[in-house]
Amino acid sequence: MVCRIYYLIIIQLLLVTNLFGRVLDSASVVLLNKSKEYCFFVYTDRLGDEITVSIPPDGIFSIRTDKPIALKNLRNRDENYLLFQADSINLFYNNQKQLTMNSKTTSVRNFKTFLKFSFIGDAANAKGFRNEFLLSTPVLRDSILLSSYQQNLLYLSSIKGKDTLKPVHEEYSKRFLYYEYLMEVSKHLTIKSFISGKLPKTYTESLVNLASKLNCDDCLEVSSYREFAKNYLNYLQLTIPAGDLLTYLSEKFNGRTKDYLLFTAMKNLSSSESENFKVNYNSFLSKCNDVEYKTYITNLYNFSTKKIDSNKQSLLAADGTIVSFSDIINKHKGKVIYIDFWATWCAPCMDEMPASINLKKKYQNKNITFLYLSMDKNISSWKSTVSRLGLNSVDNFVVVDGAKSKLAMQLNISSIPHYLIIGKDGRIINRDALRPSDANISAIFDKYISQQ
Repeated sequence: MVCRIYYLIIIQLLLVTNLFGRVLDSASVVLLNKSKEYCFFVYTDRLGDEITVSIPPDGIFSIRTDKPIALKNLRNRDENYLLFQADSINLFYNNQKQLTMNSKTTSVRNFKTFLKFSFIGDAANAKGFRNEFLLSTPVLRDSILLSSYQQNLLYLSSIKGKDTLKPVHEEYSKRFLYYEYLMEVSKHLTIKSFISGKLPKTYTESLVNLASKLNCDDCLEVSSYREFAKNYLNYLQLTIPAGDLLTYLSEKFNGRTKDYLLFTAMKNLSSSESENFKVNYNSFLSKCNDVEYKTYITNLYNFSTKKIDSNKQSLLAADGTIVSFSDIINKHKGKVIYIDFWATWCAPCMDEMPASINLKKKYQNKNITFLYLSMDKNISSWKSTVSRLGLNSVDNFVVVDGAKSKLAMQLNISSIPHYLIIGKDGRIINRDALRPSDANISAIFDKYISQQ
């Protein structure tokens, strides 16, 4: 469920200093919303989860990180910002409702001016070599990828030492471009012509030997290195039995890269091969040295081993207990219930959250309850997002099995966000209710609250 962010070309690169007049945590990125509107961003953390950031007007948000972060503006997916540790940024919306960023002491660097050539993968795609039926000519596609990569390097070299490109940004850019190139080449490991053995032997061996390039632990901070590692792992999972995969990874790779591959393999198994995930759990714990990875997989394991009745409309509470939808509704019987079906990875859902939170505050002393039912598969991401939004965990649950659940099918929840209203008698009175941001929603609440 990881959202891939293309850094180069479309990224605005920020180099800013402390705008608050005090020493900041050197492991944090700080965002200050100076506008009168909510700012929404999404970024991918070191665990590969997409994290949504919601910053209220005049609010401050701090992201602790050990690597550069690519923030994607949820209101405009074309706006991406690369932030480094200890960066501090003011956020504004101009008259055209466009987000701008600056610092009191350092001007914001616009990365669009740094690299004038097309993104490596897009260069190949433009000539039709990304589609699988045309990937049967991978050598030709490789030549296009290599040419684009080399052009970008030449351009980087031409602006080296200029004020617009600092050494830390130059080094990051070089690594990003190199592993983006290898990431695109590694896609050939899973195409039909490779799997069926139709490619030349020497070229096939060169692809398999890409494993030797997965030896840069410091490069785990670069998104393209992680994507390259995932591509190679996809190939291994096609060719190595699940029972032997972790042993192979621990013997073939080293250091933090080995831990990352072990962790990613287990995440993949948890979503597609639940029994193999459970069988490999103890082996993973013994082979992986990263405590955070181990904790994450342990949480997934504990959830996967819970006894859940598939015939019930099951919900997962924040404390790990399983409750039924009917029990929750009965608990609030006598009140109007407004239910929000959402997910942390759903941009429209997150866009509605400020209005939903304001509604909840407006009606906090009224005879109405707000329930938030998440369709997330990633429990850790759900918990952290609920905490960041300041939502009451008592009123938040995850729908077990999400869109495939009995609850979703019975209520016909085919897309999110989706809202419904349950009356004081516990019966559904509106299966497709208005969104929180709709100007008419308060009048509807007032109507149902006043009814006996």
